Amino acid sequence: MDNPTILEHTEKELEWFEGEKSAQGAPHIWKWSGEMDAAKVHVITQEVEQALLGIGVQKQVQKRTFTILIEGLQNILIHSLQNGGSPIYGLGVAYLHEKVKILLIGLADTAHVEKVSGLVEALNRMDASALKEHYRFTMNNGKISEKGGAGLGLITMVMKSEGGMELRRKKLDPGLYLLSTLISAG
Repeated sequence: MDNPTILEHTEKELEWFEGEKSAQGAPHIWKWSGEMDAAKVHVITQEVEQALLGIGVQKQVQKRTFTILIEGLQNILIHSLQNGGSPIYGLGVAYLHEKVKILLIGLADTAHVEKVSGLVEALNRMDASALKEHYRFTMNNGKISEKGGAGLGLITMVMKSEGGMELRRKKLDPGLYLLSTLISAG
């Protein structure tokens, strides 16, 4: 798969997000896509923060959004498959009914899709106290992966979300998926 094809799929997913949120009445929608690097994580989070400040989003919602974005974009940077150099990403952010809706898009192989799907499913079933306990346990006893993670980013994202995470996957090639995460901060 070459980058333009992956970017086209990413753009279509962002168009879907924009259409969904527009139909729901979202007055503000922002989108980014392209190659991911550490500098982009910083730039994007600052742009989102300024945009949310500009429209008067409550401070607590801004903090949750910022945490989810940092964790989600870092996960894409570290764990998303690379295609010729840098990971390809997509990000959509919409403000709707006092909540920030976030779509994070990355490239994943079948094993990663299955692993993340299982983790998200388990995390979504936990209540707030179980999530906190799971976070503490993972922090103290979690196995660190070869890429340096123990799943704390996903746990943090679910803890800061309103209603957990929803995963969407689109098969691009055998064993290659566009993995999208929908999450709400409120």
